[in-house]
Amino acid sequence: MVFACGEDRRCRDLGLRAVADQRVPSSRMAPSRPAGIPADLSSGPYGQALELANKATFTPEELDAYRKVIDEIQQVRELVDAKLAQGLVEGHKAGRAEGLAEGRAEGLAEGHKAGQRAGKTAALLAILAARGLHATAGERDRIERCQDEATLDQWIARATAASSVEAVLGSSTGSS
Repeated sequence: MVFACGEDRRCRDLGLRAVADQRVPSSRMAPSRPAGIPADLSSGPYGQALELANKATFTPEELDAYRKVIDEIQQVRELVDAKLAQGLVEGHKAGRAEGLAEGRAEGLAEGHKAGQRAGKTAALLAILAARGLHATAGERDRIERCQDEATLDQWIARATAASSVEAVLGSSTGSS
């Protein structure tokens, strides 16, 4: 069987029709015009290309070679798609791992700072209690809300010698 435009699936992809016979010229076939091709196309270069395609014939060996090339092209496309998908998955995993590592490091640093502030707050309250200085609810709240370590350090230093909680918290320069 020799093929020229359409019944074979792969030939149809190129707009070719199958013809059952050895080298049957397409002029013996009824002319077929693909849907959507204007009637005046036959006079221009596109019409000439369509006419040449309708005259094209393949021997069985040529058709097999054509099929092999089409199969190889499809395999390359599938390989590219698989590699792209694999690259996306690996990139996502790497990005996630990097993000987790950065988040963990930031969390540890923030946790460390919060722990230091909590320790300084507890130390200040312990010094005040040991010296018999009792903080009012408002003073205690101010001490516990303070986020500035320099201010807490200043209050701890004052607490060792101050005669009142008001004197400890008095005129601190940092934010409290």
